[in-house]
Amino acid sequence: MSGKAAIFKRKLYETAICRVPKLYQKYRKIKRKLFQWGKKIGLKQKKSWFFGKTPEEVIERLKGYDVISFDVFDTLIFRPYLEAVDLFGEVGRQIEVLEFQKIRCEMEQKAREEQMKKEGNMEVTLDEIYTMIHKKTGIKEEVKEIEFSLEYQVCFANPYFRQVIEGLQKEKKRLIIISDMYLSEKQIRQILKSAGYKKFAAYYISSEYRKSKSSGELYQTVLEKEGAHHSFVHIGDNWTADIKQAQIYGIDALYYKK
Repeated sequence: MSGKAAIFKRKLYETAICRVPKLYQKYRKIKRKLFQWGKKIGLKQKKSWFFGKTPEEVIERLKGYDVISFDVFDTLIFRPYLEAVDLFGEVGRQIEVLEFQKIRCEMEQKAREEQMKKEGNMEVTLDEIYTMIHKKTGIKEEVKEIEFSLEYQVCFANPYFRQVIEGLQKEKKRLIIISDMYLSEKQIRQILKSAGYKKFAAYYISSEYRKSKSSGELYQTVLEKEGAHHSFVHIGDNWTADIKQAQIYGIDALYYKK
């Protein structure tokens, strides 16, 4: 999917589906039917805790916690691609490098491996990824600006959680972000703001802390900074990083499947 097509798909979703109640209800109904169909034919699926629940019901469930944390991508924020790496393919088309998607994925892995050797963790920044790309291929580091610009343009809010967030903010709840991502806190703030979310109380990003949800270490940092005596709940779409690891650290976790 080209960048223009992706942007068009995002705008269509935002203006047609999420803003027209009947269309959004139909969209949700189709998703439910697909889930039920999969269940009937025996497909093993991890059921979303949010399945069939209205935003109002979710708000009522969550407002009893002191601190409510959210994953970002594929939870609060959607991209109009089948796979996140499809965005790299569009960057490649813009800079006329046919194999850029493959290069971008491989260089990110190399950057993570180098970070592991140097500092014992695999959390890297977008700058470090592009430093590796330039070092190995000669592609200019400035291409990272094209990648983020495209990311910023195509990302859009999950309308379901936008309603949940707005309701919780009216309740004056402490809402925080916990994300395993190479983007910076500033960049993630920009994407969330562009999608219509108001400011969150705190942002815990793996590239900033050099700790991840996947390892569990980022949850430990969250508990230390927020205060372990508080009651916590985390919401996300990754069964391991968002659910199992959070639970290991004593944080309640609710699985979201888009």
